[in-house]
Amino acid sequence: MHLKFTINLDFRCNHPGLETRGIKFFHLKDYRFLFSGYKVVNCDVFGQETGLFTPSIIKMIVFITGGARSGKSRFAQDMALKLSTAPVYLATAKIWDQDFQERVNRHKAERGSEWTNYEAYKDLHQLPLQGRVVVIDCVTLWLTNFFMDCDNDLEKSLHMFQQEISNLINLDATFIIISNELGMGLHADTAVGRKFTDLQGWANQYVASVAEEAIFIVSGLPLYLKKQL
Repeated sequence: MHLKFTINLDFRCNHPGLETRGIKFFHLKDYRFLFSGYKVVNCDVFGQETGLFTPSIIKMIVFITGGARSGKSRFAQDMALKLSTAPVYLATAKIWDQDFQERVNRHKAERGSEWTNYEAYKDLHQLPLQGRVVVIDCVTLWLTNFFMDCDNDLEKSLHMFQQEISNLINLDATFIIISNELGMGLHADTAVGRKFTDLQGWANQYVASVAEEAIFIVSGLPLYLKKQL
């Protein structure tokens, strides 16, 4: 649905000729705008498109969590494609064997050429993510790497993870971070498994606390736990 407005805009933009610093109000007189999703198209008084008015990337974290096969990844990728025509997919898993490599390659092909793909779990902030919309998939595999590096030490693993999130917060980018609710599944039958479930829960709480939006996915449908106004 397209809506026509004459409005004040309260976000940053990179439209030629408009000088803004930070987030401030500015007024564009004698224009109407067509809003289609997150895209703003500048139109003249007759409704003819005269140029694309592109908002800059919003600095924010969106946390998406849920159970296995709940539709988290699809929801996150669809959100990223609404926010950017060239999003980033950042996989936090290590490539353990040839079978897993083939699975990764298949998923890359399914996402399409508009995506930039990275694989990393440490120092993510050093990747060229500035000004991008980034899907991070997922916290569980991310934590697994730290948990193994730290010899199953919960506190050290959590600290390393929190530091990674803190570094990302400093970047001017949109991060859509996917996670799992392990504590809602089967009870782990080993001490290490139960410790990792605790680590996952604490990590999820941390990301949700610093995120601007937190979304719980159930059967492919979103339940907004925390939402920007």
